[in-house]
Amino acid sequence: MGGKRWDLVDDSTLRVWCDQESCEQLSKRLGRSVLSIKSRLQTLGIKKRNIYPKKTWTKEMEAFLKNRSGLQSSKSIAKKLGVSRSVLRLKASRLGVSLRVYKNRLWTEDEIDILFGQVQKAQHLKDCTPVPHISWENISKVVGRSPFSCRKKASELGLTLEIKKDWTTKDLKLIHQYRLNGLSYKEIAKQMKRTEQSVRKRYARYKKEANLS
Repeated sequence: MGGKRWDLVDDSTLRVWCDQESCEQLSKRLGRSVLSIKSRLQTLGIKKRNIYPKKTWTKEMEAFLKNRSGLQSSKSIAKKLGVSRSVLRLKASRLGVSLRVYKNRLWTEDEIDILFGQVQKAQHLKDCTPVPHISWENISKVVGRSPFSCRKKASELGLTLEIKKDWTTKDLKLIHQYRLNGLSYKEIAKQMKRTEQSVRKRYARYKKEANLS
């Protein structure tokens, strides 16, 4: 059964308050779910701007802004602090802080420590059941760098999200059989849940050790 029908009074109220209140506040005002509010806005063709509750800047928030400015995008900083980007820019201006992020900037010791800690944490979580979703994208949000930058720096430091698995004789014979059956290295890697490069390298070594053509 669907929810209560929208009438002219509800639509009028929604139009009046949509740019003054968040969807959560509108849902309380109209006695409807947030999903219903969003769906009705879409039906009426109303593009709602994001509304952030008024916040008093704390010393902790200012310290975070100063520490992350130039290292993280203004969008991610604003999201972390729960303020709009315009409010963030105004505050940064008053504090004399630049929000500009320079490309190819050097990694700081703090960033490297955070990256190292996040990769270690990810490796620990892989032992959990069920295995949680772990990705460079998630780590990048904590570090304040792009996923590519985090992965590249981790590689330079000898860090990886992959758990190294030992090769067994059974694995090597299976690769050999796959190759005889005409499977590509990419297909084999997918079957064995390994990287294509690791399959290529280990099989080449196996052929040499076993004198296979």
